[in-house]
Amino acid sequence: MATGNYTSAGYETDENGTLMDRFIGAEPEATKTRLAFDWPHSAEPGTYWNYRTSDTYIATLALTAYLKSKEGDDADLWEFMDREVYRPAGLSAGFRAQCMRTDNSPSGQPIGGYGLFFTRDDAAKISRFLNVALGRADGRQLLHRASLRAALQRDPDDRGLPCASSGLSHLHYNQCTWAAHYQASNPAFAQYGYADGTDFWVPSMSGVSGNEIVMLPNGATYYYFSDAFEYVYGWPVSELHKLPAAERTPGI
Repeated sequence: MATGNYTSAGYETDENGTLMDRFIGAEPEATKTRLAFDWPHSAEPGTYWNYRTSDTYIATLALTAYLKSKEGDDADLWEFMDREVYRPAGLSAGFRAQCMRTDNSPSGQPIGGYGLFFTRDDAAKISRFLNVALGRADGRQLLHRASLRAALQRDPDDRGLPCASSGLSHLHYNQCTWAAHYQASNPAFAQYGYADGTDFWVPSMSGVSGNEIVMLPNGATYYYFSDAFEYVYGWPVSELHKLPAAERTPGI
């Protein structure tokens, strides 16, 4: 979300605009790809966060090209993720069976935005897989550990970028993962009764319309799915933060 290519620096102004509507509505891969890149260059890459689904699509294109360079032209990114990550992590057949693609075709390019369906069990399992097991399943490290630690805000030297355009100073974004910085000194958290010295990060996976899987440092998970366009979880975090830490796999 930091390509530097955008029309408006405002919070989700591009994401909710007509140009993005054209990108999302385009089914042919060639058209969707052209529209994903058809934005003015407004900032140096990696310097300004601006949420845009077209950037996620570009990242998915790059991952697909890299995978094919390793496994051949018939390699499919979704099938690779299903085989190497989703199935070992224990996610449901319903989650693993679908993926939005270009050309309205089961063999089209995975889009990388929209279209995932979670059961409650999926929400719990994917959170534990990421936040407690740190990407390990079946005795194997399935995800790049250093990158995952950064996404979960466990690397103080890699916080990603602040979500400056959102107007919320405590929000950061790193590797497709949101994170809220909980500090007692921040007025946004004063109502929750945190003691002086409170300082911890809470990463979350956030979906359009009001879907959240929130991963606390102690291993607890809070999730909800709604169409109310609400992204509020301060009170649940304040209570779940009181729980003892979940047992982690030795060595991680």
